[in-house]
Amino acid sequence: MSSSLFLTSVTAFELTLGANLPSKREKRIVEVESLLDQHNVLTFTLEGAKKAAEKGAELRAKGISIEIRDLFNASMCLLKKIPFLTGNKEH
Repeated sequence: MSSSLFLTSVTAFELTLGANLPSKREKRIVEVESLLDQHNVLTFTLEGAKKAAEKGAELRAKGISIEIRDLFNASMCLLKKIPFLTGNKEH
C-alpha cells in the first residue's frame, strides 16, 4: 500500500453496504474489496468519537447541522492532520 490517499472505516462501511445491495452484488463486492486493499483505511476510534462530538456540538451551537457520518469522517482526518476531501457537496 503506497497510496497517500486514505479512506475511512465509515467510508468502507458505506461502500460495502452499497456493494451488498442486490444489483450486481458479486461484482461490486470484488470492486470494493479491491479499492479497500489499495488504500490506507483510517479507523474510527474513541478519540475520533470524542473529536466528532466536540465538533458536532460546536457546529450545532452555530445552527449548522452536519450528517453524523460526515462528522465521523472529518474527525478522523482532523486527528491525523490530513485534508478531508469529499465530492458530496450536499454534506
